[in-house]
Amino acid sequence: MALEAYHRYIAHRASELASGAILDFGCGHGNVVGLLRSWGCDAYGVDVFWGGMDWSEGPERQFLDEGIIREIKNGCIPFEDDTFDLIVSAQVLEHVDNLAQAIGEMARVLKPEGVMYHEYPTRDIWLEPHSRVPFSHRIPLKYRTTYLETWRRLGVGRHPLHIEDPHEWAAWGAEWMERYCSYRSRETIETVMADYGFVITHDEVSNCLYRTSSRAVLRGVIAALPKLASASYQRLGSDCVIATRGARPLLGKEATLIA
Repeated sequence: MALEAYHRYIAHRASELASGAILDFGCGHGNVVGLLRSWGCDAYGVDVFWGGMDWSEGPERQFLDEGIIREIKNGCIPFEDDTFDLIVSAQVLEHVDNLAQAIGEMARVLKPEGVMYHEYPTRDIWLEPHSRVPFSHRIPLKYRTTYLETWRRLGVGRHPLHIEDPHEWAAWGAEWMERYCSYRSRETIETVMADYGFVITHDEVSNCLYRTSSRAVLRGVIAALPKLASASYQRLGSDCVIATRGARPLLGKEATLIA
């Protein structure tokens, strides 16, 4: 799925899951925030503008100036307690160093009856999402450059920064992954959420249905085999979870998620 379409999906899923104030945690350029606000939603964003990709001077500068997007400092979300009805994040939790602090801050600014929606790769994923090289996140750092370079010379691998030389690309990617990624097991992540009172429901099927919106046969297979679809997406894409306090949400809108 192209990045623009992915942002649109996250915005659609957010608008389906809750009404009221929405926070995009790790909002980057503010694409999801902008989409939601253009649809009339009360949406905000926060980010640390981290060293892996500093977006603080990008197109979202106006949102920053207006306080719609705010900077996370010292791990603290700069909003009052019980502010938001929904918190979303898309491919963010794998870049968070202190996951317990991040989830704790989200729990603080989320209303008691609020909902969280997160998409993130776990350590169990087969295809590392940044390099697009299989299992590169599991290779020890001292071997990772050689491993990445081998795949790159075979024509496999990518990153937003276009580096032509395979060795230079591999060395840069190995160090970037070590510095900015913290891959955790599914159990570890969900245990941290549970520690803050959240009950987890997996929602990968909604993402699969959205991605196959124009393929009726494949959608039928996904609907018929949701557990297989969910497990496959967890290995090849991301975990997609809805987190609520004390009760599992009702999931009845998957079929409406057509852009």
